Amino acid sequence: MTRVQRSQSDPPEHDVATAAEAEFESPGDQLVRLAKSLYEHGVTQTHVKRILMSYEPDRIDRQIKWLKHRRFRSPAKMLVAAIDNDYEIPAALASKESSQPVEGNR
Repeated sequence: MTRVQRSQSDPPEHDVATAAEAEFESPGDQLVRLAKSLYEHGVTQTHVKRILMSYEPDRIDRQIKWLKHRRFRSPAKMLVAAIDNDYEIPAALASKESSQPVEGNR
């Protein structure tokens, strides 16, 4: 599977691995990818280290993916708060997911 390189003009959230890519990603590669994404969103080195040492990668990855669906002034502050407090899925995404038919109920 090849990974498409993003251009400098693409927003950082495009660098988050897809579920298929993450399945084959080593734990070390996953932490490097998450650290890069946090840095690209403006999170400081101190916060990046603390977050990576304190929380599961899935929690961090989920909040990075959901960031584009939240309202905020500072992406770094919102991301740190969302990870620290394990914010729920944004309302816009929750309503999309609840309106999609469930596989067996068609």
